[in-house]
Amino acid sequence: DGGVAAKVLGIEDMRKRYVGENARGAVLEVGAGTGLNAPWLRMVSSLTLVDLSEGMLAQAKIKLPDAKYYVADAANLPFPDNYFDTVLETFCLCVVDNPYTVLREMHRVVKKQPNSGKIIILDNSRPKNPLVSTILDLGAATQFGSLANKQCRPDLDLTQILASMNNLFSIQQSDNFGAGFFRAYLLSPK
Repeated sequence: DGGVAAKVLGIEDMRKRYVGENARGAVLEVGAGTGLNAPWLRMVSSLTLVDLSEGMLAQAKIKLPDAKYYVADAANLPFPDNYFDTVLETFCLCVVDNPYTVLREMHRVVKKQPNSGKIIILDNSRPKNPLVSTILDLGAATQFGSLANKQCRPDLDLTQILASMNNLFSIQQSDNFGAGFFRAYLLSPK
């Protein structure tokens, strides 16, 4: 996370482009971790960070001392409906048990007024290259995820997941990056 690898893979550029240019108003970051999005969250009116790990949030507090922090499950957010202007997640959906449930929760807490609410996603996503996808299917990448100690599912097909949830979201912008292993989305809730 972060560092040289993030720059080489285009993660920092996508954080700047998606988070920095779109996170506005009252912002919720789901799966906030250690606060790697901190440089791009300076233009918000309020910031709330959620993560299951109290230790990760303690590190985030150093970078973002004015934010509100909640140790909570992304699949059961402790906030009212239509509460945040922007909800974002970066590299959280690939580690949760049920990304559909987390996306429904993100949709529930974001404002639905026209041109108001935004959802920002940067995450692993199944590459479109058939050879690479076949290797993922054989389990090589799952072993890599275990080695990285994140239990990440790099074969997560975000495009398919979001397409199946098109009653909740419309995709405003989408980009592949990191040699096709990652995807960024700017969504409008319906």
